[in-house]
Amino acid sequence: MTTLQLIEALCQLVEQLLSIVRRLATALEQSKCLSDADRAAIAQATQSYNAIIGAEDVPEQNAES
Repeated sequence: MTTLQLIEALCQLVEQLLSIVRRLATALEQSKCLSDADRAAIAQATQSYNAIIGAEDVPEQNAES
């Protein structure tokens, strides 16, 4: 596996994990199970992702539902 292939595979994995985390966060929020610290951590992770990858490249929340 080349370095570029490894980077692409890791990017795909991050996108998959982001999609899973967003779905779980939505379910937890609906169940009122998220603390303010949890919400802040999710917002920070999303902001970091957007800064690195770009906001328009964020996977849709329902893309893998």
